[in-house]
Amino acid sequence: MAAISVNIDPVHEKAVLSWIEGRKNKLDDMTPLRKQFRDIIETTAGHEFTTANPNNWKPLSEDYRQAKIAMGYPDIIGVRTGGLKFAATRGAELNIDKGLITWKVDMSHVNPEGETVGDYAIDFHLQRPVFKYSKKYLKTLLRSVVERWVRKNVSEE
Repeated sequence: MAAISVNIDPVHEKAVLSWIEGRKNKLDDMTPLRKQFRDIIETTAGHEFTTANPNNWKPLSEDYRQAKIAMGYPDIIGVRTGGLKFAATRGAELNIDKGLITWKVDMSHVNPEGETVGDYAIDFHLQRPVFKYSKKYLKTLLRSVVERWVRKNVSEE
């Protein structure tokens, strides 16, 4: 299995660090971070549906790729009408309950062709798991921010 590499965006790191700085005694409740996390997760989840292919998804078969192009669709894995990408990014359901973050594809979203995303999202996910990169990115970001905060604020006695 190929490794997934992550480069943390300094803007994301700064946003989370700023929040931590302002709430040193309230770290058990991440609900105020809802907007920042939505922006971060939308960006990282959206990156999964690009030619960068950070999840290392299996390439499209050449026949299917050519058929997509012939129908006017992009040859990007996971993107035909854009319905799944939308449902996994801007349309996704985000819930932050204290320390637990839940991010789910909006399975009821209807793509431009009238298909409900849920009709094909599960099959797609079984073949090419979504959010692998996003989960790794978020864990890496949080670890990086916490380590940075600890280095800055915790002195050795």
